[in-house]
Amino acid sequence: MLFKERVIIFEDDAVDSHHDFVECKKLCMLYLIDAEGGVLILHSDSGDVEIELTPNQNKLVIFREDQMSYTYEPIGKHVAVQSWILDKPIQQKLKEESLRVIDGPEEPAGERINVMSLTGRYPGKGFDGDSFWNMLSSGGDTQIHVPLMRWDTDIYY
Repeated sequence: MLFKERVIIFEDDAVDSHHDFVECKKLCMLYLIDAEGGVLILHSDSGDVEIELTPNQNKLVIFREDQMSYTYEPIGKHVAVQSWILDKPIQQKLKEESLRVIDGPEEPAGERINVMSLTGRYPGKGFDGDSFWNMLSSGGDTQIHVPLMRWDTDIYY
């Protein structure tokens, strides 16, 4: 039999796109649905970790893709699903950084974080700064009468 040699030529865009994808991977989720046995080896700078695969055992393995790689060596029939949690592509990060306009004080050095929510409890039944400020600006105070059913205030005051 004669075999023709196949030469695959990738366009530069395809190689760049794949490289960007590899650089964006942060978490790898490997769901081992069914296996007749085998081993999953996680490789890192500090050493390898072997996870024995027992027959018919569902296993979800999550690891940092940017710090580890893996080798999956199943025995017999097996089914596995792999997925990644990705970070933004570096081009998108650079574009967003170039579009940022900072007015006000100089931005502190270091990595930025996003605060997703913030809540507080203010005196006078205020649940946010605006309602607390409105209560103060209207001449109110935060004193309330404690019901006698709770405790007798005359003993203490």
